[in-house]
Amino acid sequence: MNTVSICTIVKNEASDLSDYFDSHIDFADEMIIVDTGSTDGSIDIIRQYQSKFPAKVFFYQYPEQKDFHYGIAKNFSLSKATKEYSLVLDADERLSKEFKDTLKDFLQKFKPDVVTIIRYDDFLPTLQEPIERIVKREKNIFYGNDQESIVHEFFVHTSISVMFSPPLWHCQREKHWLVRPHSRFFYLGLEIDRTPKTKSFLGHLLRGFWMFQYKFRRVYFRQQLHKEGIHGFKYAFLRALYSFLIQFFVGLKENHLPYWKSVEYKNRVIIK
Repeated sequence: MNTVSICTIVKNEASDLSDYFDSHIDFADEMIIVDTGSTDGSIDIIRQYQSKFPAKVFFYQYPEQKDFHYGIAKNFSLSKATKEYSLVLDADERLSKEFKDTLKDFLQKFKPDVVTIIRYDDFLPTLQEPIERIVKREKNIFYGNDQESIVHEFFVHTSISVMFSPPLWHCQREKHWLVRPHSRFFYLGLEIDRTPKTKSFLGHLLRGFWMFQYKFRRVYFRQQLHKEGIHGFKYAFLRALYSFLIQFFVGLKENHLPYWKSVEYKNRVIIK
């Protein structure tokens, strides 16, 4: 039977960690937990479970870096795994019973290099997201380390990704878009920083309006959130607004060096 490492990076996840460990400790062959700068007691909870399950729970603190990159941080957790397969989870994600009961048999039967799973939103069950989360460790498959994967991290590989359908549940609770929409502005800042300014402000503004309608239609209709009533509408609107704001603020960015950094300034002749 194949063995599985659960790899997770955390920051200020104290409200989720006890349930996270209790839900997965019997399933996982090891749990790799990497803290990226918690200040809310998360580390104390992790150490409690580490002392209780020393053969399963392995705790690391991520080396502090000036510009945080989700893909690189998750690669750090993957590099610590020792089992045959690595499953990447967030602290607010939970494996369904069917998932835990059938995954290892699935891996044994198909021997995939990469596995795509389906993540369900526990607040909006219609919202389903296919995402690659399981890799064979010996294949040395990691997340990209470029600008694109700062926030939207993805595995870089040439393997065929095999679908595993039992659900993974995203249990965001009070952190959900519909409960605390302002909490997403942390990610908005990262998105703006990584997005280059390629047009004038007007150009990015027009792109923002186009992105708004595209994202709304994609989320509300293609992902069938219209079935969720007003909650589905609000969620689709927030996702669309988020896409618009990225382009709006990118358009406001300065695309020229300040004068004091310019070659003209540095080479000027000062006459006394």
